[in-house]
Amino acid sequence: MESLVPTVVVSPKGGRPPIRRLRRIADGIFYKLRTGCQWNAMPPCFGSSSTVHRYFQKWV
Repeated sequence: MESLVPTVVVSPKGGRPPIRRLRRIADGIFYKLRTGCQWNAMPPCFGSSSTVHRYFQKWV
């Protein structure tokens, strides 16, 4: 799975660094797809639901 997840690229313009816990983000996406729950109803163990959703949109 590691080869399928895009690499994290730091912007040369600065700003907040990207999240390094991509496994947690991927687990959150799989949980959402498996259960069919709403994004904002995800358990907090996967991190912020908006962050998980943003990575899902980015990776799609």
